[in-house]
Amino acid sequence: MTKSFSTLDDQALQAVAGGLVTLVEFTQPDCEPCKSVSAAVDAVAAQFGDQIAVVRVDASQNPGLADQFGVRATPTVSLVNNSQYVGSATGRITPAKLSDWVHRASALG
Repeated sequence: MTKSFSTLDDQALQAVAGGLVTLVEFTQPDCEPCKSVSAAVDAVAAQFGDQIAVVRVDASQNPGLADQFGVRATPTVSLVNNSQYVGSATGRITPAKLSDWVHRASALG
């Protein structure tokens, strides 16, 4: 399940709080590296299907949420499992590394 949000709303909050392993991707429209990270996130979303949720957030439109997740630059991908923050990665990340991260997070819950 992939959802994109330019502003955070109740659906995004439900996805993050819904008990699934959730990748929260912080991006910005003018961010070139964000495109490769989005492709990696899409690949992992396709791999896991309905087992994970993906929430894309425009960090420039949601500075409060970005601050809550400690985002200092884009792209940043944060991982939430069972409504608990697991961690974040900033910069380019491969689908293999994201997949491994999701596997490890699922073992925690």
